[in-house]
Amino acid sequence: MSNDLLSTPLSPQKLHSMRSAVERELREREARHKALLDLRATIEMAVKRWDFTPEELALPERRRTFGKKLPPKFRDPRDGTRVWSGRGRAPQWFKDALATGLTAEDLTVPPE
Repeated sequence: MSNDLLSTPLSPQKLHSMRSAVERELREREARHKALLDLRATIEMAVKRWDFTPEELALPERRRTFGKKLPPKFRDPRDGTRVWSGRGRAPQWFKDALATGLTAEDLTVPPE
């Protein structure tokens, strides 16, 4: 029998272990799906009983900061094109500027 999907042969023990992991994952997904259906039914019953409006049921939006472009807080004094928001790991140019005796205040972008 050809083994196109797997590049190396697997022992029976490994295959049984993989089967167990897949079966466990399927059970978890089915349980999650059932819980979601039960929750949806409960919400629908409450909506009918209490005559809720969609606005009353709306969850507040979570504010996402991940992935949003932040304004620059620091600017590279050598060329002025490289900037850093001050979050995350400091860029090398920032570290180099501090090593030359400049302070973070010296590198701060003036407010607009």
